Amino acid sequence: MSIVVTFAGRTPLPTAGSWYQIWSYRVQPSGPADLRPGQRIALALPADVDLRDPALFPGVAALDGAFIEADPGSGHQYAGRSVAGTGALTLSFVAPPTESDRDLLLVTRGPGQPWTVTPFGTTAGGPTGPVRVLTAPVPGPVRVGRPPSSVRPRATSGSAPGAWWSSSRPPRAGPWSSGPRASPRRPPASPRRP
Repeated sequence: MSIVVTFAGRTPLPTAGSWYQIWSYRVQPSGPADLRPGQRIALALPADVDLRDPALFPGVAALDGAFIEADPGSGHQYAGRSVAGTGALTLSFVAPPTESDRDLLLVTRGPGQPWTVTPFGTTAGGPTGPVRVLTAPVPGPVRVGRPPSSVRPRATSGSAPGAWWSSSRPPRAGPWSSGPRASPRRPPASPRRP
């Protein structure tokens, strides 16, 4: 048997006007040796996911003890907490509400030790491995609604001309995404005349 991680759902932040949500995952150890007090445990999400620092949301009980730690060398960021007991715990973080199935890793770290990938399953008695597919936030900040007036709408494939973007897929680049930024097209430079 091994650790089982399940997506527990998303809930709105209690902050008025925030479109970000609290994402929660239930971590169920198979025995007391799986999680030890003082150990840190986290989900390794891709670096392109727009995670918010839990310290920005004081007083939100689900985020008490939560952390976000970037690991630029691996292309991941860790959303987790310190283990206080040997039973089940919930990992929570703040991210945009748009979701997709993503490859995630579970990592653990003892005091003074490096992060270690820990095999886990998504169902009791199901297959385990270092990478499992779970519901997770999509890359970058994805906004919905009307763009600010300073931004010209752009059509995307499958959308009507002048549409902000199609309902099935956000744009790959632009002021509201974290994808590669398209540089404006410039005419070729004309040769300078003496």
